[in-house]
Amino acid sequence: MIISKNTIFYFSGTGNSLKISKDIALQIEDVELISIPKIMNNKEIKIQSKSIGIIFPVYMCGLPLIVENFIKKLNINKSTYVFAVANYGGMPGNALKQVNDLIEDRYAKLNSGFIINMPGNYIVLYGAKSKEDQIKAFEKEKIKVQEIAKIIKEKKDCEYEKSKIIIDRVLGPLFYKRIYKIHTKDKLFLAKDNCNGCGVCKKVCGVKNIEIKNGKPIWKNNCEQCMACIQYCPQEAIEYDKKTIGRKRYKNPNVSLQEMINGVQNK
Repeated sequence: MIISKNTIFYFSGTGNSLKISKDIALQIEDVELISIPKIMNNKEIKIQSKSIGIIFPVYMCGLPLIVENFIKKLNINKSTYVFAVANYGGMPGNALKQVNDLIEDRYAKLNSGFIINMPGNYIVLYGAKSKEDQIKAFEKEKIKVQEIAKIIKEKKDCEYEKSKIIIDRVLGPLFYKRIYKIHTKDKLFLAKDNCNGCGVCKKVCGVKNIEIKNGKPIWKNNCEQCMACIQYCPQEAIEYDKKTIGRKRYKNPNVSLQEMINGVQNK
């Protein structure tokens, strides 16, 4: 696959990374948005455009596994301006350092990297924040996006942002070791009796890890732990063992279900 247009590649479970991608695209213009899961079947992705961005959530103080594997597929023109944005609900960890190191392994350079605090979606550990807290986070995101867009438009080189919490960066690698076991963690998902077999969970799963059999979802052990299935279920019929019972669901209210399913392109 050859990418010749200015492009933002994004991975989004419940809309935060997609929202940031859309907002940056509106600021810098003339950029295409591509969902990372939709192009993972390509063995190599050759980048010939003037600039690319990689936007993703932080998982276990680091990169989502699918984003790590995506970057390893890139063949980047040395003249391409590369930026990355990591959004986090808890701690940003070492995600941007990982991007920087992986890009260097591709004989290219991460020209700039940014972190944005957004409402978390990892319902396995916590429920959704209040609407008021969500609105505050979205307002801060708008301001941060303007700052990021200015740097990108001017193609400035700047050191990637780091977590201000030292223990976060120190303990991050220990937490991140668990990422390589996530694919089979979906064995703890279950559908309750109020599941009506609507198939939204199957449609919103970016890695096609869900099938509907006998009117119920079945997870196929290729999970990225993005939590889209549980968060977007209109019946709130999906749980993760007993850990999510009674917890409020979260999905970014500024992103539609159809955008999550179909992706956003040609911006």
